[in-house]
Amino acid sequence: MNYARLPRAIFLLSLFGWACSESDPAAIEDAGSGGNGTGASSTAAGGRGGLGGDDSPASGGDSAEGSGGRRGGRPGSGGSSSAVGGDSTAAGGETSGSGGRRGAGGAASGAGGAGSGAGGESSGSGGGSSVSCDDKPNRSRGYRTIEVDGVSRDYYLVPAKTKGEPVPLVLGFHAWGGKGEWDVGTFSLDYASEGKAVLMYPDGLDQGGATGWETRGNDNADLRLVRRLIDEAKADHCIDESKIFAIGFSWGGWMATQTACALGDQIRAFISIAGGGPSGATCQGPVSGMIVHGTNDQSEKISSGRSTLTRFLTENGCGMDTSSVFDGACQAYSGCDKDTLWCEHPGEHIIPDYIYRVGWQFLMSAP
Repeated sequence: MNYARLPRAIFLLSLFGWACSESDPAAIEDAGSGGNGTGASSTAAGGRGGLGGDDSPASGGDSAEGSGGRRGGRPGSGGSSSAVGGDSTAAGGETSGSGGRRGAGGAASGAGGAGSGAGGESSGSGGGSSVSCDDKPNRSRGYRTIEVDGVSRDYYLVPAKTKGEPVPLVLGFHAWGGKGEWDVGTFSLDYASEGKAVLMYPDGLDQGGATGWETRGNDNADLRLVRRLIDEAKADHCIDESKIFAIGFSWGGWMATQTACALGDQIRAFISIAGGGPSGATCQGPVSGMIVHGTNDQSEKISSGRSTLTRFLTENGCGMDTSSVFDGACQAYSGCDKDTLWCEHPGEHIIPDYIYRVGWQFLMSAP
């Protein structure tokens, strides 16, 4: 895949969106449950919480309550290392994160299926339905609630600003102790996409003291939530069903890889930042992936990211030769059925700045 550089205008919009999403530094500093931790480096605008950093970017100027960060990420195991990507010193500051995922279950190495993760091009009306894009309700921005397995589940919706044409759907997953609404600022996808995407950010359930995700295998309540969200998006918005993506940070990175594995027949590509996984079952076909991890991450050791890389090199049928992409930030593997990128950086438990620059480009370029 020949990755062209993202136009300067979209880069500036992404940086502007990230900066606008940061809340008052004092508010973020006060909200976290920890003091000066040793995890992620601080954001450009605010302080950070306890070990692992404060995962508290708010959206649109709303107040943000930091989670403080979880002590000790999931201990990773195995996995082969790859070429180091570039550094992550682009302008805009770094987003700090909250701890890692509670570990359970190693990553299986089963071979992937032969099915395509992206599917064919589809019309926005979806599945041969006679309902046109103009007839979709296009729900307004804000929190919405659906029921899954008898439990009320909340998600924060950012609808597309465009109407009448099919747009991508992106599912975003927060870190330990986070909220879906915070990820509007964390990932800044509404700016990167110029409003030409539907974004859904679900809230995780309590996982022993803070919100998180069930990432043990391909059949659980959180994956049933994801399936419901996709159905909800198709019913309410004009979705290009060939362009459904997942992105997550920290424990959310685990959820993004588990979603890509379990729904490889629907998810076209994923971005996992400072995460790990997937756990357990064989994936449902190859799927493009960008795996991002810091060599100095103390909350989720880089071995977790390397295990993710090893798993998807197998699932995607990759060779071991690499080429540098995105100005050296990432290494793209050769011979893959779907694009597989390893983006190693020298930072801690953070979202490196280049993600705001190239993340959306990677998703839109994924085969």
